[in-house]
Amino acid sequence: MQYARSTERALIELAELLLRGFPEQLLMLKLFPYCMGTLRKRLEWCLDRLGIGDLGLSLGSFRGGGAIELFEETEDLRLVQWRGRWDTEQSMARYLHCLLYTSPSP
Repeated sequence: MQYARSTERALIELAELLLRGFPEQLLMLKLFPYCMGTLRKRLEWCLDRLGIGDLGLSLGSFRGGGAIELFEETEDLRLVQWRGRWDTEQSMARYLHCLLYTSPSP
């Protein structure tokens, strides 16, 4: 799976609940400052508990969804590129390609 983005209200409310009260500068820091292996195992555990562990989601699945969300909020490609840590616009473009197919034309 290339990317994931949730419109499920319960999942969004859970994320908002978990992040409520965090100062904005803390939200820009690493959410999980431990090794990637531990984060990957914890994500797998959470997905299994939610009954969606067999969908093929991984940490990388959320990268494109996050890029799209940030672009839709800011319309700032440079910010999206910086936040996603892409070296070139071309490498970022493959994560944002679905915007061309999902955005209404003017």
